[in-house]
Amino acid sequence: MKPDRPDTRLTGTEIGWPSGEFVDPAVEYEFRALRHDDSLLHYKLVAGLLILTMPLYAWTAIAGMGIDQRIYQVLGLRGLVTVLAVVCLYACYRRWSHVALDRLYIVTVAITLAVQASSLGRAEPTSTIAIVHGLMVLSAAHIFFPGRSIALVPFLLIYSVSLGWTYFHHFELRPADRIGLVTWLVVANMIGVFVAYRLNRHRREAYLAIREQAAALADLKTAREEADTARALAEQASRAKSNMLANTSHELRTPLNAIIGFSQMIATEVLGPIEEQRYRQYANDIVDSGRHLLELIDDLLDLSKIEAGKIELRPKWFSPMDVAQNCHHLLSTRAMAGGVTLDMRLDRTTPGIFADERAVTQILVNLISNGIKFTDPGGRVHVVAVRTEGGGLRISVEDTGLGMTSEDIAQALRPFEQVDNLLTRRAKGWGLGLSIVRALVDMHDATMSIDSEPGKGTRVHVDFPPERVMPEIATLRHG
Repeated sequence: MKPDRPDTRLTGTEIGWPSGEFVDPAVEYEFRALRHDDSLLHYKLVAGLLILTMPLYAWTAIAGMGIDQRIYQVLGLRGLVTVLAVVCLYACYRRWSHVALDRLYIVTVAITLAVQASSLGRAEPTSTIAIVHGLMVLSAAHIFFPGRSIALVPFLLIYSVSLGWTYFHHFELRPADRIGLVTWLVVANMIGVFVAYRLNRHRREAYLAIREQAAALADLKTAREEADTARALAEQASRAKSNMLANTSHELRTPLNAIIGFSQMIATEVLGPIEEQRYRQYANDIVDSGRHLLELIDDLLDLSKIEAGKIELRPKWFSPMDVAQNCHHLLSTRAMAGGVTLDMRLDRTTPGIFADERAVTQILVNLISNGIKFTDPGGRVHVVAVRTEGGGLRISVEDTGLGMTSEDIAQALRPFEQVDNLLTRRAKGWGLGLSIVRALVDMHDATMSIDSEPGKGTRVHVDFPPERVMPEIATLRHG
């Protein structure tokens, strides 16, 4: 038994709160590894902003505090942040692993927050701009670190406490203002955490959607490859079978023709009379059985040649009336033996067609033989040809036999299948007649249709396209 293909879809995809990360560490690691290039761009952007803003902060501190003992401490802290940002930027260009970059980034952002918090105690803000600035930094600290904001919670809490202490220390705030300040600090943290969580969740949901789509495409590709392989193997086996049967035509027909020939000689007493008459009857039975077997072999080999593509059409202009007369000559004895009237309604007005005469003969022989075979004594089979409105030619074989349902028609068109009713149980053969007819019809760019009703007979129509039918002014002369 063939094992099932492994499930390529992602497992362990639950997203936790408030980090917005995958609960499964292995899945989170895979996600970060695949998004390493995006993380590099993000880290470069933040490191570049720190490198640009730290000198600006230092210049602002010098302008506000002047040159004294405190300014050296401020400049040292700002320089430390700048150095860390440069190292982070260098690591991005050197494409460090995502684990190392995450840790370096955490350290850089944490120290930046610590430096910002320490500078608040030395500054003397004189307007609400300082409050807005602090809140913006607090929210941005969450947003600018997607995927690891939970790791910065302790630093953000320290920063928030420092920010609140600074405002309480430097401003004469009323109780309502203090409550409002605390509320803004809480809201800033909540907004930062929520926005970071939504960003992280959105990135991972998009990753899951892409992963699921890739898995579905991979499964589809695998299934298509397996189907193509199975189809190729089936076609190869079918071609091998068809080639084998088509190549055995001589080996099967030669001994069978010898059996039929010698049996006919015995039955007709060519070399002398037979005293025991039962031997002559046995010889006739051998002839009949040999001819039936030869018909079965011919049908099987014809279908095999068609499937193997070894039948080469030799089209030419000819009269369908001549073919119909030949078919009447071949099958009239069989029709009389079955008590069936065979009527050919083709005359000299029937236009000529450009087709393989032998193939068209086989089409009519098979259709007429089926009509005779499945019609009770007293019934009739007639063949008619009419020009269609579009300039084509329709050759129809109609009988008054048992008829078929639509399901029976579909079954009869499949090779080696016969409709299961009383008449087909009486009939002998492979069930290849209609399959051969349809294949030959398709080779002539023609179409075949079957109209049948149980108890009302069957009508088979073969429509040749206008380009294969001679125009009326150039109809072939007969006789």
